[in-house]
Amino acid sequence: MIKIQNLSKTYKNFRLSIHKLLISNGDVVGIVGHNGSGKSTFLRAILDLTQLNEGEIIIDSIPHRSMGWKAFTGAYLDESFLIDYLTVYEYINLVLGFYDKRLKKQDLEKLLEDFDNIFDLNSTNILNKKIRTLSKGNKEKVGILSALIVNPKLVILDEPFANLDDEVKQNIRNELILLNRRTGCTILLSSNDLGVLIPLCTRIIVFEKGKIKSNLTMNELDDKALNLFGNIESRIELYLNNQINKDNRM
Repeated sequence: MIKIQNLSKTYKNFRLSIHKLLISNGDVVGIVGHNGSGKSTFLRAILDLTQLNEGEIIIDSIPHRSMGWKAFTGAYLDESFLIDYLTVYEYINLVLGFYDKRLKKQDLEKLLEDFDNIFDLNSTNILNKKIRTLSKGNKEKVGILSALIVNPKLVILDEPFANLDDEVKQNIRNELILLNRRTGCTILLSSNDLGVLIPLCTRIIVFEKGKIKSNLTMNELDDKALNLFGNIESRIELYLNNQINKDNRM
């Protein structure tokens, strides 16, 4: 699905450098690392939102610069993706229009019924509200919804759970799992909320100082490997141990 070779992006005091990375079709990849480690720059590079100094990115056999991959990619990184003077309905329909899927209001409302139990759209009457009036959590919901509603083959999300309560996090996590199983789509998401990532992901990539420190499948996240890691990886180990202890007490 995604092939990266000799990628380099340099800012004044930071350099993202990835010699080689392959993400397979259907992978659900958790991107973790401390603030400033390169997680967001990595995702922005894949989405062609930052100009590379050098390197090659190929998405589903399509060279990155040809931009054909955008037709099947759904993404939400931050509030800059939103157009805050639009209502939620207007914004979602605008996004669908980018994919040649613009709908009449009645048809869009029918489509959104599939997402209502996840995002609680009807009870809050959120569709008719201007995005600028929404809370951070509801803006997050709208952004994630806009990434999923286009029936993507590739989903990219940056810290999607940061402003959401536990129930909504669980609902979105479950929806991502179902989407992956139903369509085989590839999902990349950065988050340090390990309680969400670990049940969801097939692979964890750890960034440190602009480089990939570790790239492991969930099966490889054993105690021996975890002992090689730093703070974030220790939190993974602690989480896994807590889950094991919980299961033993049941």
